[in-house]
Amino acid sequence: MLQQSSALDRIRRLLERFLARAEEERNRERRARWEGWFADGIDQWRGVPLDAGQRRPPMVIDLQMNAWRKLLGFDMEEYYQDPVVFLENYLTIQLKRYEMFDDDYYLSPHIRLYMGAAFEITLLGGKAIFSSEEDPWPDTKVVVETVEDIEAIRESKAFAAGFQDSGLMPMARRMYDGVSQLLAASGFGAEFQVRFPLWIRGPFGVAVYLAGFNQVLTAMMVDPDFMHRLMRLVTDARKRWYEETFGKDGVGSVGGYLFNDEVNCPCLSPALYEEFVLPYEKELCDFHRGLDYWHSCGNVTQLLPLIAQIPQIKMLHVGPWTDMGEAARIFGQRSKLEICPNPEKRILQASRQETEAYAQQVKETVGTDGDKGYYLRASGLMFRDEPDEVLAKVKLWNRTMVDSLGR
Repeated sequence: MLQQSSALDRIRRLLERFLARAEEERNRERRARWEGWFADGIDQWRGVPLDAGQRRPPMVIDLQMNAWRKLLGFDMEEYYQDPVVFLENYLTIQLKRYEMFDDDYYLSPHIRLYMGAAFEITLLGGKAIFSSEEDPWPDTKVVVETVEDIEAIRESKAFAAGFQDSGLMPMARRMYDGVSQLLAASGFGAEFQVRFPLWIRGPFGVAVYLAGFNQVLTAMMVDPDFMHRLMRLVTDARKRWYEETFGKDGVGSVGGYLFNDEVNCPCLSPALYEEFVLPYEKELCDFHRGLDYWHSCGNVTQLLPLIAQIPQIKMLHVGPWTDMGEAARIFGQRSKLEICPNPEKRILQASRQETEAYAQQVKETVGTDGDKGYYLRASGLMFRDEPDEVLAKVKLWNRTMVDSLGR
């Protein structure tokens, strides 16, 4: 009881500090650089930049969770499964990143729950592997091997119930309730909003987790009927989950996100993407009343003209291997752009001169076409070296980009 009371006191102090920082002029100035942010239960903080015309694009620095674990010393499995451990460290991380970097991240009173990359696959029968040192990850054991396996999931009680009691859903609900109760017990239940975890993996990624990469790639070539049945199952399952979790009228109250790291060249040719993936992404765009965010860290340069057939994408992720000039040319007039440099080459290994050259490249290749606005996101940052050394390099990049792009 004493230990729980002590944890609640620490959380209360963090909440008080959070709200005080949120009222600072510094936080208001940062907030003014953005149209808003995705305050839903997704993986990381992602801002939505204003349309072009600012003095410089916003910039965000985001350390990976295992980097924060090394800095703060918490157990990653407990972080995902214990409301007290989660809330205390979640608040600490948001405050430290606000204070640590000279970027445009700002504090907003939302607590975003995220259950890791394995969340969606567990709803359909897969397993999540938890670790004290890393984020939870999908077990590689194949769930679907035959058409009969696909139909068994479709005809199951879990499918009919929208997967409300499947996989990690009971844990997600327990975490949501637990964090909400902690906020209320701390006296801040009205000031903070807890956001339930969302199904964010794109249909192709979930299909890969279900059937395995080898079977999926082979099926697209020799058994297209199996592949379409699998993609239809995943798409329908996602829609059922959203309707049962938020209600048919509530689907539009949360964002529509497609995280698609498996969608990239050379894993998919443009022809395969067009036949087996694009129709289902279009369908989900319609279901979500537009997509808030389309993401792949891989090289999607050759896929960009096809992705542009999705009617409405509010923001497109442009990863390190995608041609940012081509992304700006095709999407700059219709979507916000999230530009992510290679964390090793462009940040941790880059000299000041190389960073200045990169800033100039961004201005010349994206700034001219990005009328809808863009921002720079330093992500994928981990501590392979000593944390102090890595942070020094990140802060040097931060200062150089600010000096090059202006305040």
